[in-house]
Amino acid sequence: MGRRLDGGEPKPAEVVKVAFSPLNEQVVIAACIVAPEARARLTQSLRPEHFLQEEHRPIWAALCEMQRRRLAFDWHTLEQLGGGKFDLKYLRELHAQRPVAPDPDNLHHHVQAMAWDRQRAVAVQGPVSSLLEALKNPAEAPERVRALARHVADSFAGAGRNFLRVPEELVSSVVRGLNERLEGRACFPYGIEGLDQFEEGARNAKGEDIGGRHRMIPGARPGQVTVLTAASGGGKSTFAAHMALGLARQGRRVLYGAWEPGGDMTMEVLACLSLGFSRTDMAEGRFTQEDVVAVEERCHAISSWVTMQENPFRRVMAGKESNARNLDVVHQHIVDSGCEVFIADLWDRCLVDEQPQEEKRALLRQQAMAVETNVHVVLLAQQKTKGEIEQRSDKRPTKEGIKGSSAWVDIADTIIAPHRPAMYKKMEDNRLEAIIWKQRWGLAPMVVEFDWDAEFGSIENGRTIPFEHIGQDDFAEFRRPDQGPTGGRKRRSRA
Repeated sequence: MGRRLDGGEPKPAEVVKVAFSPLNEQVVIAACIVAPEARARLTQSLRPEHFLQEEHRPIWAALCEMQRRRLAFDWHTLEQLGGGKFDLKYLRELHAQRPVAPDPDNLHHHVQAMAWDRQRAVAVQGPVSSLLEALKNPAEAPERVRALARHVADSFAGAGRNFLRVPEELVSSVVRGLNERLEGRACFPYGIEGLDQFEEGARNAKGEDIGGRHRMIPGARPGQVTVLTAASGGGKSTFAAHMALGLARQGRRVLYGAWEPGGDMTMEVLACLSLGFSRTDMAEGRFTQEDVVAVEERCHAISSWVTMQENPFRRVMAGKESNARNLDVVHQHIVDSGCEVFIADLWDRCLVDEQPQEEKRALLRQQAMAVETNVHVVLLAQQKTKGEIEQRSDKRPTKEGIKGSSAWVDIADTIIAPHRPAMYKKMEDNRLEAIIWKQRWGLAPMVVEFDWDAEFGSIENGRTIPFEHIGQDDFAEFRRPDQGPTGGRKRRSRA
C-alpha cells in the first residue's frame, strides 16, 4: 500500500445537500422495464450519474448494458448484469406499482424533472458552494463575489451540466474501481496464452515469483483502445485473429472489420487456426471433403460470436465522402452488432483525408466512440515503409514507426507490436515476439516471445524475454517447414 500523507490534505468543503424526489427516477426505471422503445431511447441519453439516488445507479447501468447487448428484458438477466449490486425485490415492487408504460408526455415530464434535479445538484456543488464560501469570508474581493453570483445564474442556464461530476458519484466510482481491483475483476484478458499473464516461474526485478500474475493491465477493457502495429508480413493480422478467437472463447461478442483481407478470407483463417489446419495446404487445395465440412461447422460456431464487417468504404455512396461520415458508418455498425470488442484491419481504410491533423481528429473520434459504446477497440496499423525500417539497425516495430499521425500513440491505452525476427535475419522462422510498447497501468516496454509456426499460424508458449536491442548474433540456417506429400493436408497436432 502506498505511503499515506500526514498533513497538507485539502480541508473538506461544507457539503450542501439538495433535496430531490426519487419518484422521477423510479418512473423512468419502471418505464424502461416495461417499454422496450423507452429503454432504447433513454439509455442513449441518460447515464448512471444522472441518477441522484445512489441505489438507482447500478440498476440503470445494468439496463444500459442490457440495451447495448440488444437483450430482451428478463429479470434474471438484469440481475446477472447487475452483479448483485441492487435488490431485485425493490425493482419488482416498482414494476408492480407501474406495470404499464406511462404516457409519453408524462414520461418526458419526469425525465425533465430528473434533469432539473441534477442541474441543481451540480450547481450546488460548484458555483453555489463557492459563492457561499466567498460570502463567509469578509476579506473576499467584491469582484470575486459578484463574478460567482453571475456564475450561479449561468449554471442554471445549463452550460456544461452534462459533463460535471457530482462529487458523491465520483467518489463512489473511485471506490468501485478499487473494489474491482481488490476482487480481481479489473483486468480483461485478450485470450492469448502467455500474453495475458506472466508464465510459470517468471520473476520481477526484485527476484519475486510473479508467475500467473496479470501481464496486461487492464488488457481488453471495455471503453479502451489497443493498437496492433507491425511491418507488412510481421504477423499483426494473425495476432489479431488469435485475439478474436480468444475473446470469443470468453463469450465476448466481436465485430471484425475485415477491411483489407475481406470477411471470407478472415473467417476461413479463424476456422483454420481453430482447427489446427495447415494454411499452405488449404491455400493449395490439398484437403478433403471432410475437411470442408469441418471448416463449415467451425465457421458456424465462430460466427455465433464473431461478426464480419466488409469494407464499406470501397463503395461509392451518395453525397460527399468524409472522415466524419465514414466514422458514422463505423459507429452504426458497432451499435447494430451489439459487440463488446471491435477489431479494425486496417483502420486507416476508413480515412478519406489522411492529413495528420484530420487523421488525429478521426482517431480521437474513434477513441470517444469506444468510451461512448463501452466497447474495446483494437486498431491495426502499419509501420512505415520497409525501406525506412531497413535503414535502422534495430528492425523491430516501434511506437514512433507507426505510419501516420502521432495521435496513434496518444489515443492508445495499449500498444502491442508483433515482430518476426526471421524477416530481417538469416534464422529459422519459428519465433514471434510481441513487443508491448505501452500500457497505461501495466509494465512497458516488455517483450513476450512465442513459438511460431508460419504454416499453421500458431503462436504458443508465451514467455518473457529481456527487452534489449537486437544484436548481430549468429542464427541457425533458415529451414523451410516440410510441405508434406501432395494431396495430404497436414493437420497440426493439438493437445
